[in-house]
Amino acid sequence: MKEVFVSRNYRHPFTASSKAKIDAEEIVAHMGFKNIGLPTRTFNFWLWGKLWDLTSEFVGKRRMPNGGTVFLQYPSDDILPMIAKAKEKGNRVIVLIHDINSLRFDVADNELDFLNDVDHAILHNRNMARLINSRYPRLSVQTLGIFDYLHANLSIYRHNGEYRLIFAGNLKKSLFLDKLHDLPVNINLYGVGGDRIRQTDRIVYKGCFHPNELGRHLEGDFGLVWDGDSIDTCEGVLGSYLKFISPHKMSMYLSSGLPVIVWDKSAMAEIVEENGAGFAVSSLRKIPERLKALSQEEYCEMKRKAVALAHDLDNGAFLTAAMKRCLGQ
Repeated sequence: MKEVFVSRNYRHPFTASSKAKIDAEEIVAHMGFKNIGLPTRTFNFWLWGKLWDLTSEFVGKRRMPNGGTVFLQYPSDDILPMIAKAKEKGNRVIVLIHDINSLRFDVADNELDFLNDVDHAILHNRNMARLINSRYPRLSVQTLGIFDYLHANLSIYRHNGEYRLIFAGNLKKSLFLDKLHDLPVNINLYGVGGDRIRQTDRIVYKGCFHPNELGRHLEGDFGLVWDGDSIDTCEGVLGSYLKFISPHKMSMYLSSGLPVIVWDKSAMAEIVEENGAGFAVSSLRKIPERLKALSQEEYCEMKRKAVALAHDLDNGAFLTAAMKRCLGQ
């Protein structure tokens, strides 16, 4: 048992952060990594979750191998002691970075200094890799491109004349949605916070579903990845963050076989257009014109490429490839 990880409690399994980490554990387990902590749990009561995490960390340290490989995920409260114990026992350490809080919150710039003590970091995309390598030039980095998304269902929706968008996520913080009433776009909304949405014939709230079940409920032609309170650009801290990340929201849409629409200044724009699975816009105001000019043949090709990506995402292809590069395979 030389290739290991330590599982924990993941609160709120409906959220992207929990889904992404649970999927990552399943992918590395399929590669032969063993969980040396307690089994994965999803307690929502914070005290039970904290006790589970502390116990799993303690058990994981006791079972830590010598001279093996330890896979860790960040953010995590126990990242520093786990790295210290792993290195004390002569292990190679691989860390998958999900979020960088110092890019979006008032957090010290030395947040990621633990990377000085790890062997490999797996980052979202090339933009994030350039940023991190500029701060930690000796660090070995690999990129995902897109986060995998396991156990999804392809959308069964069929285009019926007018293109319809989908937006799924935390609707309470997606303030740009309030300004969509001014645009001639059809959009179905999914997620928490639907009670605050003013619905119309074009803007419809469809409910909140478990991530593994969401695909079969999605009714639309394109998934929208956008953030902030403006429809003209992704501005402020949220917009800046999109320049470096590959949001799990994009993975969710693609895993359902849906092409995506993204901000043209985001890190996703290059990835989406390279794969032909959607298009990028500078402003949401550009979408009606872009859709009007889109032929059925062009859309079918985008859809075909999105379905091909869905197969890869469901098989954990992106994390598996990055892990193999870290392992020299």
